[in-house]
Amino acid sequence: MLERCMKRAETSGRSDDNAETIKKRVQNYFDTSYPVVEYYQKFGKVRKIDATGGISEVYKQTKEAILPQTMFILGPKASGKTIIAQNLAERTNMNLLNFNEFIESNGYNDADDETVTMALIAKLSKEVKPRVIIENFPQNAYQAKFFLRNCKNPSNVFSLECSKEVCQERMSEMGQGSPGYVASAILSQKIKAYYQSAKELLPFLKANTSFTTISTDRSIEKTLEEVNDCVEPTVIHIRPGANSNNLRKEITDKLASGHEYMDLDINALIRDENERKTSIGIEMHQMVQSNRIIPAEMIVRMLKKIIYSGQPHMNKFILTSFPDIIEQAKEFEQNCAKIKAIIYSTAESDIVEIKNNNLSLFNIDSLFQKEFRLKTMSEWDFSIFNEKLGNKTDYGVIIGR
Repeated sequence: MLERCMKRAETSGRSDDNAETIKKRVQNYFDTSYPVVEYYQKFGKVRKIDATGGISEVYKQTKEAILPQTMFILGPKASGKTIIAQNLAERTNMNLLNFNEFIESNGYNDADDETVTMALIAKLSKEVKPRVIIENFPQNAYQAKFFLRNCKNPSNVFSLECSKEVCQERMSEMGQGSPGYVASAILSQKIKAYYQSAKELLPFLKANTSFTTISTDRSIEKTLEEVNDCVEPTVIHIRPGANSNNLRKEITDKLASGHEYMDLDINALIRDENERKTSIGIEMHQMVQSNRIIPAEMIVRMLKKIIYSGQPHMNKFILTSFPDIIEQAKEFEQNCAKIKAIIYSTAESDIVEIKNNNLSLFNIDSLFQKEFRLKTMSEWDFSIFNEKLGNKTDYGVIIGR
């Protein structure tokens, strides 16, 4: 940085553009401005740009940073695209944009591929939500190539596969009164047209994006479970056993400082939302003022905006001080993300104390133990932690003289 600033000083004409002054400016930034960056980082508001590269690379990163995270969902008509996209959008803080409806509502029916794709990019540049899932896009390889070249790569592309018979069965269940209903003969034509355009499109997307093929011949619940697994981050909850608060803090601190986990301290986040006077912060403040407990649904709404902030690299989280009871855990898992494991810090390895009283019926330790998601740790060791989460640790042995 100093080298770059000194180069600029050669032509700036400023008498204070010298090494000593520049160092003071940089230090002043870290002392006064950087704490603001750290404050907003915990809300998922910060986008980091590596400015050490050339102008074109910095511009590319900046452009991508201000655009929302995007996903595509494709498939033949009646394959389940809309219901899957709606569920994913609601669960993971996204807006749903149907490309066919976008074309129709904006009068692009006769427009060429470049025009409609440019119009889509322009709409995304004005998007407020940090994440958007686009249904029925791209429709051909040209649109896909143009989008990737002029916008940004989608974080996920879901290609739905569904047999013609199942598509027709679902269309019949919709009934003729449904807005999306088409006759069997027309449906067959639409399915054929989709697979015709997909011959060039799908191989391109497979080679250039994070592409996943999803079978929708099965139940919608099974399909949604597979889709959610593709987009959900790693979420863990660390709970202290008897006399193990220090160990819990050590595990949390080590994961946050050395392994890119983000600690979501619910009590601190509630205070911050209240201080910032956000809409949800005001709601929570009103609950507290009226001596009511903040409901799990409200906490999950707050967490969802942070966990799904539009930054795919932020994908590991620690929940602190939440959830405490089964109702809260179920609310979080049904409407945000699955908790991969509860890490139970304990002074005695493999010992979990679940008190035998009425509260045990609501205690999440008992629930997660039954589902084999309650993991004990008696000391900090990342390799052990990683194996507790079900991740294999690779070992290599080198022998010789």
